[in-house]
Amino acid sequence: MGLLDRLAAGKAKTRPPRLGTRIPAGLRIDVRLARDGAVHSVLLEDLSSSGARISTPVRFSRNDVLSLTLTNAGGEKIDLVCRIVSIRPRRGELHIDFGLRFVGLRAGDAEKIRKHVVRQQALRDAGTTAFSLGQNR
Repeated sequence: MGLLDRLAAGKAKTRPPRLGTRIPAGLRIDVRLARDGAVHSVLLEDLSSSGARISTPVRFSRNDVLSLTLTNAGGEKIDLVCRIVSIRPRRGELHIDFGLRFVGLRAGDAEKIRKHVVRQQALRDAGTTAFSLGQNR
């Protein structure tokens, strides 16, 4: 059922918009699935101070919890725990887009992510990039 069909049927879901600036990433990263500890390689499509979007052919479920590690420009690692809040299959493709929301962020980590996103956006606007993500261990 497409968006127009859901709207016509009155079953359209509304979700709050992601807070903060969203920066495109286009990087391959590893995520660890909390329920079984399995590590999966995914594409990090974008990142914001409150969440991210990944793309993969792996079938995750809504509310699955994942962890990943972000390394900011200063080499500082931030371990992030995320919950899958949206699932959007790509028409005609194997990959599925998964919207992630960061959970249990400490105030200091949230501020580090916000600064990292702002810095990366400024670098992208200037035509350069210094984006790095660490591997889960």
